Amino acid sequence: MSNRNISGKLLFFGGLITGAAAAYYLNTKEGKELKNKVLAKGNEISKDLTNRAGQIAEQAKEQSEIVLKNASESLSDLKDSLQSKANTATNAAENKINNFQKGINHAKEKLNNINV
Repeated sequence: MSNRNISGKLLFFGGLITGAAAAYYLNTKEGKELKNKVLAKGNEISKDLTNRAGQIAEQAKEQSEIVLKNASESLSDLKDSLQSKANTATNAAENKINNFQKGINHAKEKLNNINV
């Protein structure tokens, strides 16, 4: 027999004996008390983790709402700024067109006065 086979068998039987000892112990009064304590602690940890996860989710929701609000305000400010600049550019263009039209009208009057 190889050493590998012997080691594997020893590990198997060692695990089997350990499992049997644990099963025996957990069926004793002390084992049942320990099992109940472990289960109670597990439930307590589970509740704590669930509560903490809920708190983290709520904080994430609040932070995302703040970020969205800030982004919305920034976009609104940008829109207002662009609208203001567009209005300024439109007014400037209209003034240039009006001045150009006045120049055309003035030139027409001069031409009409020359021909008369």
